[in-house]
Formats: sequence, structure tokens, C-alpha cells
Amino acid sequence: MGGSNRGAEEMGGVSSVASGWQLPSSVHRVWLNFQEQIGSRLLDETRSALAGAFGADVRLAEAKHGADLYLIAGAAEWAEGFTRQSRGVGDPTAIVVLNVTPSNGWNTRILDAGADECLACPFDADDLRARIQAVMRRLRPALLRSSEIAADPATLRIRVRDVETRVSRKQFEVFVHLAEHRERWVHSDEIIAAVSGTHHDPTTSLVRVQMHALRKALGAAREFIRCDGHRSYMLTLSASGR
Repeated sequence: MGGSNRGAEEMGGVSSVASGWQLPSSVHRVWLNFQEQIGSRLLDETRSALAGAFGADVRLAEAKHGADLYLIAGAAEWAEGFTRQSRGVGDPTAIVVLNVTPSNGWNTRILDAGADECLACPFDADDLRARIQAVMRRLRPALLRSSEIAADPATLRIRVRDVETRVSRKQFEVFVHLAEHRERWVHSDEIIAAVSGTHHDPTTSLVRVQMHALRKALGAAREFIRCDGHRSYMLTLSASGR
């Protein structure tokens, strides 16, 4: 679609989890995609707005893969085209559009194309924050409200049902990512991209080592984290086998 990902850099720490032994209301891995001719000022303003509103709850994804939300900015026609292309290939990722040419009817066309939200530029930082939060609340998996899984970033303690333990920072990040995608297989490459914001050699044992330590720490609950034998893992509370 002729856009460039000029916002691909990490913005902060790992996804933050609210105190009170619950998983985060939402974890924001945002992929910024700004049309080529969009000036750097808008990009800087957008980064600043995200950092000010969400702090460590937002990290900028290096690529579309693994992102929770696409935040795109450009002319209305370009934004509509990007959105239609994404939806046309079956990409369900949330899309928030910053429309820099908000003439009559275009915001509606962009929303009709499949965008979740569309704001006219210049935008209000508080409005952007509120709309992103609203989008993520609508898309939040039910599992994040599960009483059977919990995590506390302040103490790095995790819980699966009645098993509670303290883990390392990296193991905590891996656990939260698996919890966000509970009951489905997550490939090692996706886990690395999500918790490190980088890409590693496909033969790396990074995830396998962390997963082994995580399962060991969970003790009696270790069987709730499963491996398919092909570098994919799942956190499941199902009593059935693979």
C-alpha cells in the first residue's frame, strides 16, 4: 500500500499488569505505519501521546506480526486502502486511523472499510488514549478476566489455579504472553517477538530454556503449559490431553 513503518522501535518495558493479582486489562503492542509523505512531526506527536497516556503499557512493535493494534496515519484514501487490504486478507488486528485529510464522509468510509476507530488530525492526545482503550476493551479476550490465572509485575509472582510461585522477569513476560493467548498454540518466534521485540535465529533455544524454567517453577501446575513438539506452546486449563 505504499506506507512505511517508520515507528518501529521499542517504547518501554514489558506489558504492565495491574496490582491486585489480575492480568492486564489490555496489553498494547502497537505497530505504527505512517504514509511516506507524512511529516516527522506527526510521528513524534503520536509517539509522545502514546508514551504519555500508556507509559510502559505500550511498546512499539517492529512489524505487523504479533501486534495488538495498528495505528496508521495518512491521507484518507491511503488509510481506506490499507484497511481494506488488511481486512481482505483476513487480518483481524484492531486498526485505529489518524486521518490527515478529514474531508466530509471520509471517516465514515474508513470505518466502513473495517477500521475500529478513526480520528481527524490534528488529534487530541486524551481522545486518542480513550479510543485506543475502548478498542482494546472490546477486543479483550475473556481469559484476561479469569480468576484461575494471575500475575503481579511488582513481585514477579504468578498463579495458575492454586499454584503460586515467583519467576524471573523473562519468565514472567513469557507467562503473560501465553496467558493472553490461552487455549491456543503460540509459536516460539511469536513469543520472542512479543517479549523481546526482536527476531532471533530460528534454531535458538531461548524460548525452550525459559519455558523449561517456567514449568519447573509451576511445579504441580506444570502440565498446564504444553509443547506440541514443533516449537509451539500453549497455556491451557483443560483437563484433557493434547
